[in-house]
Amino acid sequence: MSRVKGINTQKGNMAQKIYKRIGIKRDDNLGDLSNKTSSLNNLLDTLVDQSSSTFISEDLDAIRNIFSYGLTNANYRLIIGSKTVSTGSTGVNADFLPRITYQNRLDQFKVFAGIPRINGGNGLTAKYYNFNQVYENTVAVFSGTPISTNNFWENGNFNYSQKITPESINTNGGVEWYGYFIPTSTGTHTFYVSTSALMSFEFETEGYTSGIGTYTEQSRIGLTTTFTGSGTEFTNIITLAGGAVGIQTITRNIGIGQSVSNAKIRTGTVVKDYDRNSGVITLTPPVGFTTAITSTIASENIVFNKAIGQNTQISYTTYVLEAQRKYNIMARYYIPQAIDAIGVLRNINFDITYPGGSGAGELRFTNLYSSDYNFSNDVKGTINTFLDNSILSGGGSIGSTLTSAGYVKVKSTKKVDITYSPKTSLGEITKATTTGTTTNNTKIISISNTDGIEVGNYIFGVGISTNTVVNEIIINNFIVASGISTSSGSTTLTFINHRGFVKRSVGSTSGTTLTISSGNTTDLKTGMVVIGSGTAQYTGITTTGSASAVTIS
Repeated sequence: MSRVKGINTQKGNMAQKIYKRIGIKRDDNLGDLSNKTSSLNNLLDTLVDQSSSTFISEDLDAIRNIFSYGLTNANYRLIIGSKTVSTGSTGVNADFLPRITYQNRLDQFKVFAGIPRINGGNGLTAKYYNFNQVYENTVAVFSGTPISTNNFWENGNFNYSQKITPESINTNGGVEWYGYFIPTSTGTHTFYVSTSALMSFEFETEGYTSGIGTYTEQSRIGLTTTFTGSGTEFTNIITLAGGAVGIQTITRNIGIGQSVSNAKIRTGTVVKDYDRNSGVITLTPPVGFTTAITSTIASENIVFNKAIGQNTQISYTTYVLEAQRKYNIMARYYIPQAIDAIGVLRNINFDITYPGGSGAGELRFTNLYSSDYNFSNDVKGTINTFLDNSILSGGGSIGSTLTSAGYVKVKSTKKVDITYSPKTSLGEITKATTTGTTTNNTKIISISNTDGIEVGNYIFGVGISTNTVVNEIIINNFIVASGISTSSGSTTLTFINHRGFVKRSVGSTSGTTLTISSGNTTDLKTGMVVIGSGTAQYTGITTTGSASAVTIS
């Protein structure tokens, strides 16, 4: 469609010329040309004031993606009195000159913090798909190239009154979020997902150590699923049969709010609650009834279904997550191709309960990181570098014990006490002996009694890697080790005082010679002491250059 740009007239005559230009219709979003850049160029070119000048789209590159945010009166009041002042020799405060602006402070903070690893997330990567790319009964759900990608995530509450993204063909389709979740405290976390559409939720497989993409599907709510179950007459409880696939694989397809149907279950019954491990489902009968089951159900098919627009909720409690470690996470929201969702309630909401929390709260973007988030050392701030090289209360080591090139200067404002009296028996250096449960490829060891254990203690036991120490203690619950376990199961663990500890080896004595049968003499020096489990508890050593023997006093 053309639009009149201007009309030149001469006195006494009708219009002589009509100038037409295509592509300047703002109400058509510059869309009356197939090439929107050309449309914008046509519009901008009318703003030049010299015939030899041009004004085109590329001239705006310097200010693209710049947004202005207005400050309200309340915002201004928050910064009143926040100017920087300095105290002179007379003790009088004066404004610091030159002025330190908020931009100065932000620049300084960026150097200090770098790109934050903790509570500095930018939201999960989101990929959007059209309705004809949705395949409900496939593992991947979506097929083909996403029509749009971003990482929009505020507090995990998504309510779609129109399309899920402007590029969508219609109100159907779906979105897939994936990236990393980084907890700020060690412990189990419970995720809650509620949606009026279909959904899936996946989390990193326990024991997985690197990369992105290894997930275990924790929930998938479809239109209809059928399982075998039993229930007693005039009750609200049904128990699903696990069969060969396992009960947890079955219950991942069940959510609170789903409709439940069987000839012996009242029409209108929905799921009230469910146990992922036992397969016990609690039902809510329809209005006007106190029980949902009208007659005993004995190993019969029970159908769970939902309609688009009918809200359902799932929950997933994680294994013990370590603070400051990143974990793969993925979720999907989708509407099947055969369903028209126009005018239907469409939403998906994410919430979370943190360790020690009493209720669910919003899953904010600050704990979520996009798949391409930069975790490299190059973007670490000075505070992260400082913490990485600090010795915490449990002890540790810095620098090098081998060459001067790795030496580190240590400064203290107090006296440095380096007096150390070696222990004289194995009992004196044993902090605790207890039973723990390890999980292969994880650092979490479950312990019901953590009395006597200290951060920094060395851990010895079956499946415990060499030089593993205690990094964190959750009292009478579990500990976080520095190394991963190499086996799963219950085992006896010994915790040894890390103060003065050099290494542990297996050996035997003959006269004045100690021969090491498991290990070597690396890091051993003349003058060190050795404590054994036999009658000789305390003795000095002299190194001889041998890799497998030392002389004992």
